[in-house]
Amino acid sequence: YLRHHALYYFSWVATIIVAEVILNNLVDWKVLLGSDWLPGTILLLLATSTFYYAGLPFWFVVAKEPLTRRLGKAKLIMISEVLFSIMWFTNAAGFRAFCQSVRLVAFPEAIPDVASTRVGLVLVLIGFFFKVWACSLTGFNSYFWRDMVTNIPNSHFVESSLYSLFSHPTYTVGYIQALGYAVVYRSVEGCIAYLCFQVSILMFVYFVEAPFVDHTYKQQTTGKSSEVEGTREKIPAGATDVV
Repeated sequence: YLRHHALYYFSWVATIIVAEVILNNLVDWKVLLGSDWLPGTILLLLATSTFYYAGLPFWFVVAKEPLTRRLGKAKLIMISEVLFSIMWFTNAAGFRAFCQSVRLVAFPEAIPDVASTRVGLVLVLIGFFFKVWACSLTGFNSYFWRDMVTNIPNSHFVESSLYSLFSHPTYTVGYIQALGYAVVYRSVEGCIAYLCFQVSILMFVYFVEAPFVDHTYKQQTTGKSSEVEGTREKIPAGATDVV
């Protein structure tokens, strides 16, 4: 799949990286939003986080089946991957704008700026490292929820390496990346937003992703339900290629 769509993925990844660099380093959200920067930043966070954390379950529970019948699975894969990329980017942009601008509650004075910056950057790198590691084990099929989009199961489960330590590394230790950004900006409100994000994504796993795994993969485990253990994130890219 990646051989045939390398330019497609490279374009999206490059676009997101460039856009995030611009948003993080060149945009002053207070200036951009003007005198109404505070309600504007809060509304931006609410809009982008709702788009992501409510949009994901809506896509899989409500929209997926009628769109599959109308468009077919191949087109739906491409549409869903673009949509998920936009969701990730806008959610990250809204969160960064919030952390950069909203610092009404004083960060603990006992932690100097240099220390918070270093700790925050370490957390960002830790989260990024675990996300990349998890993706290297599961592959893009699972990272983009392709099995959930198509209802076509991948080949096998990954239970060793990282997944022997964390059931949901992308959704748990990988999310520390967001906390790191809040700490870098010394935003107490950003730390609270991170906790809300963490709860929201785990609710998606519990109510949407885990039931899909139980339904789709339980027969493949020959009765060993512990292999399923509530996460399709353990499933790597399989032999099935729809596109």
